[in-house]
Amino acid sequence: EVAWKHDGEQIQVTLPQLRFGNADAEGEVRLKWQTGDAAHRFPGVLDLQGSLSRAQAGRVHRYLPLPIDKSVREYVRTAIPSGSASDVQFKVKGRLQDFPFETAKQGEFRIATQLTDVLYDFAPTSILTPGSPPWPALTQAQGELVVEHAVLQVKLSRAKLSGGVGLRVSKVDGAIHNLYGDATVDVSADVHGSLAEALKVVNTSPLGDITDRVLARTTATGDADYRFRLGFPIAAIEKITVQGAVLLGGNDLQIMPEIPHLGRARGVVGFSETGFSITGGQARALGGDVRIEGGLNTAAS
Repeated sequence: EVAWKHDGEQIQVTLPQLRFGNADAEGEVRLKWQTGDAAHRFPGVLDLQGSLSRAQAGRVHRYLPLPIDKSVREYVRTAIPSGSASDVQFKVKGRLQDFPFETAKQGEFRIATQLTDVLYDFAPTSILTPGSPPWPALTQAQGELVVEHAVLQVKLSRAKLSGGVGLRVSKVDGAIHNLYGDATVDVSADVHGSLAEALKVVNTSPLGDITDRVLARTTATGDADYRFRLGFPIAAIEKITVQGAVLLGGNDLQIMPEIPHLGRARGVVGFSETGFSITGGQARALGGDVRIEGGLNTAAS
């Protein structure tokens, strides 16, 4: 039921409840629209709130505001191609002339949804340079997606890593900043599992080139914890930055055939696009206990 109110130059339209459904989603919406002040009567002021009981995560890109750059919309389409969304809540409130409300001062714009069985390909092949190996995607992911003002966030509580059998992803924080211009991606993840599988992921992904193939001949046993973060502009992934850490808890390592075997290794191995560092390193080597501290600048080579 639509209610109209006309008082002089002021017009108000209220829609208490509207149910809708299509192939992508099903839900309801409530809205109130009215003309603005004398200086800005049109396009008016909107107060819209709604919810979806079901939706397809792979269609998120279709419902982002029109001012979003085509390259950003395409990135979202390929980065989140499948999965289910539920308990979707959205709100738009403010002067429509300021939409899509890039800042809180301009108005309210928020979409939030729970994600189930989602494929999150944070660096899809569509933005990679020709000939680049693929980045591992996150599969069977569970978590939350939030779009608020000029930021899209993906927060996952668990996922699996494609190409990394035995690696469990326990936490992921992903974000697209500056949705409406010069968008950048930032992704961090906590992972646990086989060190041998983690080395495989490194050496078969762009991380191999980024780390100058230093670990190409490394072998290892046991499990470890990993922290990983990368960032890049959507329009220029070649400017990617990477930071990571491997927390060793008693692993056996052979960095290179020419280097002595390290047994029961402990410590933190940090890495980035510029090199490696070892902090608090301890191991058994050449029949005795050794301490290892230092780093290697691969950028210099």
